[in-house]
Amino acid sequence: MKKRAVAFAAVAVLFCAGCNSEEPPEITIATTGQPAETTAATTTAGATEDTADEEAVETPVETTTAATTIEVTTVTTAESTAFSPQTGEPIEEPIPERIVTLSSIELQQEEAMKAIAKFKESFETDGGRYVYPDDYAGVWLDNIIVHIMLTDKGAIPSYEERIGGFKRVQYDVVDFSLNDFIYIRDAIFPAMVEEWGATSSYIDPIRNKLFVYFHDVDEKKEKITAAIRSIAEEDEKFKSIIEKKYDFAEFRVEDMFIFYEGEFAMNE
Repeated sequence: MKKRAVAFAAVAVLFCAGCNSEEPPEITIATTGQPAETTAATTTAGATEDTADEEAVETPVETTTAATTIEVTTVTTAESTAFSPQTGEPIEEPIPERIVTLSSIELQQEEAMKAIAKFKESFETDGGRYVYPDDYAGVWLDNIIVHIMLTDKGAIPSYEERIGGFKRVQYDVVDFSLNDFIYIRDAIFPAMVEEWGATSSYIDPIRNKLFVYFHDVDEKKEKITAAIRSIAEEDEKFKSIIEKKYDFAEFRVEDMFIFYEGEFAMNE
């Protein structure tokens, strides 16, 4: 069975040029190995060295990778109506049972999806938008393993409570939270749209980076990079976020951003 990765947009925020409000897709999907959960239509997977350094913190994981097939028998309760040729009276006959076959992997993926849905419900909302803790960086599903991204290893116990009794969880420690990227996205995106033709942006929880899509990026990349650095120099909070990991003088825009040409697209 093909291994797939799923990132959940409750933790990966899509922002479109021209939109009056954020309307993040519920689920974005990509085959494992492609760049994050989104890609512009004209792009290919980025090199692995672009991925931010991460510290993986594993909890005991119960996995079943064998391609065992489980047959689930479902008998429908609906009935079809036929008529007797002798009396003309209706004859009620049950519809034959049908067999739904699911692999054990698919069943475990379904369990993981339900666990993530419950996990998302643990966050408060404000005006229809999730309110995230400052140490939270996203959640995504890799085959049957739920990955919860955090900026602080010490916060793991509180997220174990949020995910409930689900056991197939891995905690990954990254540099920047969703709140960090939301602030940065909001700081740069209006200028990116007005001056450089940005079409959309996407906070990627897997790479811990901000994806920005443009109508045309190749010839403008150096100027876009300079513009982002200029905004960061003038915005103390933006600058302080960068300095969580980097010396600002040595900071490279590509450490936190990935630029693509084209409209936002999801692999399905």
